[in-house]
Amino acid sequence: MEEELRESEERHRVISELTSDYNYTVHINPDGSSRLGGVTEGFTRIMGYTLDEVNAGGGWAVLVHPDDLPEATAGFERVLSGQVNASVLRVVTKQGAIRWAPT
Repeated sequence: MEEELRESEERHRVISELTSDYNYTVHINPDGSSRLGGVTEGFTRIMGYTLDEVNAGGGWAVLVHPDDLPEATAGFERVLSGQVNASVLRVVTKQGAIRWAPT
């Protein structure tokens, strides 16, 4: 299982490096907490946050607009139960602007 995880992380890293647009990976822990595993330059340019800043602030959920946190939590729960999650949530940039982002 650890080998499959490493292969998946490597695949996502390569995809991220080849993607110039907004892209990120989220690691969801069994307790429901999350952290960003990687971000593209496009993500940092649009959101204004670096990977370290987001993770130091508590993970991806700190970017989510407060009104959309219940949907974000439900999406994490769907993923943890093995379901597919495809939703669009509002996120708040470092500058305070609201953007729509796929999750």
